[in-house]
Amino acid sequence: MPEPTKNLPGVSVRDARPQDLSAVRGLVLTSVREDHGLDYNPIWHADLDRAEDCYLRDPRAALLVAEAGEGIIGCGGVRPFRRRGPEPVQRRYGLREDVGELVRVAVLPRFRQNGLARQVCARLVNGADHLGYGVLTLHTPAVTPRSAVPFWRALGAVQIHDDRQDGLVDPAVASIYFEIDVAVAKRQLTAGR
Repeated sequence: MPEPTKNLPGVSVRDARPQDLSAVRGLVLTSVREDHGLDYNPIWHADLDRAEDCYLRDPRAALLVAEAGEGIIGCGGVRPFRRRGPEPVQRRYGLREDVGELVRVAVLPRFRQNGLARQVCARLVNGADHLGYGVLTLHTPAVTPRSAVPFWRALGAVQIHDDRQDGLVDPAVASIYFEIDVAVAKRQLTAGR
């Protein structure tokens, strides 16, 4: 069911539908290119190429869209942890089934700074336990023109790994990995933090 946004009249957040997936893909890839200075990578973005299977058909996944009269203006998703990434992150979670990934959070530039990404993330966190997740992990480029690191820290995500410390990853594509404890985050959201 669509939920109106707090700071943007006429904008609502709802579950994605098959007809939204092309717009979601375009929005995310535009953000990757413009905000992070990176290009499409068939390995990194395979979920976008198979979004219906990855998000709409998987019972442990969710994809939300923010919609205005002009169409899809934001999105975000949760999916099962894929056991990829640097060794310390893989080791941290092992074979745990209660770990999900918070992914594909993007908002068109002219709709930013209004709490929309925060609202999408809050809905995803609030629904994570219903998908079987006690922990959500996420990663974001470490150094880019519009780094999302401050956004994740402001949401209370705890840094668990920085690729730059390994010295094994090209700094241009290094990521910082975060963790969100779902129960703690839900309490903070309820308290109005």
